[in-house]
Amino acid sequence: MKITVVGTGYVGLVVGACLAETGNDVVCVDVDEPKIRGLRRGRVPIYEPGLDELVRRNQTEKRLVFSTALSRATGGAQVIFIAVGTPSGADGSADMQHVLTVAGELARAMNGYTVIAIKSTVPVGTAARVRAIITRATRHPFSVVSNPEFLKQGSAVEDFLKPNRVVIGADDDSARELMRALYAPFTRTGAPIVTMDCASAELSKYAANAMLGAFGRSYRRPLVLMVRETPFHLGHLRTMTALAEMGATIAPPLPALYARPESILEMVDQSVGRSLDLFGLQLHPAALTQLWRQCQIAK
Repeated sequence: MKITVVGTGYVGLVVGACLAETGNDVVCVDVDEPKIRGLRRGRVPIYEPGLDELVRRNQTEKRLVFSTALSRATGGAQVIFIAVGTPSGADGSADMQHVLTVAGELARAMNGYTVIAIKSTVPVGTAARVRAIITRATRHPFSVVSNPEFLKQGSAVEDFLKPNRVVIGADDDSARELMRALYAPFTRTGAPIVTMDCASAELSKYAANAMLGAFGRSYRRPLVLMVRETPFHLGHLRTMTALAEMGATIAPPLPALYARPESILEMVDQSVGRSLDLFGLQLHPAALTQLWRQCQIAK
């Protein structure tokens, strides 16, 4: 496939190099001209075991190139990954300006059907915002998918090449099957490709971060992440929080339950000082306070 990756930070560079390794033609794009010049000369700006070798080998074999020209790099691309930074502000909310700017630029550069895959860590509802921005600026057909990354520093290349799961959030079959085909070489050993809607996929990234980061491996309760004004799929969330725990057993899937935050918050208000049993998911109120700040829908 012909792939474009927008952003050559930690995530974008790993994604581009690993996709090139399986035979895809990849263009990595960045506005940072000195960084692109260095990458063209084989200078990788971050240290990650195995990444230097991947970048240099795929450059030599003409499968991986670097560019600052987004409009030229996206021509004919079947999948375009958005992997730009979303730094946290003082209130913990994600700065979405780069993601939304790239979405507008991609809309103007499209020349045919394209799948826009959001790899950046973004609040729930971002795929819908990106879709709206592109719809206003192009008449070409396209799909937007959420494809969160689960890479750990120090083993990012290994995590991508041999994932323990791949999450694809898509709202149409064409995009879903194209993404399945793209990831097929990485899941031949049996790792699951978990498909769901875009909002649930966006939510799964925060579930994984909560289990592996803020609460540490000693925090064993499955977590429910809250977002404003967006129904979320509790079955998907339970699956992903279980997958996020190293060696955890995936609980039996819940029925296809959707819940609006307003009704859940009423239950939380009545649970002060104790854990809340929410459709079989144990949620401690202290978890809600911290996670709520991380999961605001971008305005």
